[in-house]
Amino acid sequence: MAFVKIKSIVVNCTCVRYGLILSLLGLIMLSPAKVSAQVEIDYTFYPKYLYHFTKYIDWPANKKGGDFVIAIVGESSATNAIKQFFVGKKVGNQNIVIKYMHSDADFTGAHIVFVSSKLSSQVSSISAKATSAKALVVTEKEGLTRNGADVSFFIKDEKLKFVINKSIIENKGLKIATELLKLAVVV
Repeated sequence: MAFVKIKSIVVNCTCVRYGLILSLLGLIMLSPAKVSAQVEIDYTFYPKYLYHFTKYIDWPANKKGGDFVIAIVGESSATNAIKQFFVGKKVGNQNIVIKYMHSDADFTGAHIVFVSSKLSSQVSSISAKATSAKALVVTEKEGLTRNGADVSFFIKDEKLKFVINKSIIENKGLKIATELLKLAVVV
């Protein structure tokens, strides 16, 4: 009889061990889903920020006529939200026009060049072309102001924030309102 009890304890311990292993595997498998749900990005904020950039950045006189062009380089959820948001919108008396462009394009007519995260490796060359066009380069991916972008978005405390490289923007002849600088991390 003692043998049976020991055998049932061994069986019970084995079952408990398997149960713990299965529970841990379940937690591991569910963890990424919980993490990604916690930092889920609301892409509707990207175009709202861009719209505010149009109001708080002053472009040179030769950029104040005709259409206000936002060039999109690459595809992402953010670029889709941008395209939808700007339908029928204006900056002053300029109609906002969205144009999809390749990374090797001439950005002469553009006011803002938005670079999707998929093409972030090309930011340096895009920024070089946009500088002569006096276009503001905004990137979806964090940290690209070190590679020549003027503005770079990032997530902090589950909120969309942005970094502004003030010296690059001013070297293009663009003027930034202090109200915008107060909202940004300035480098």
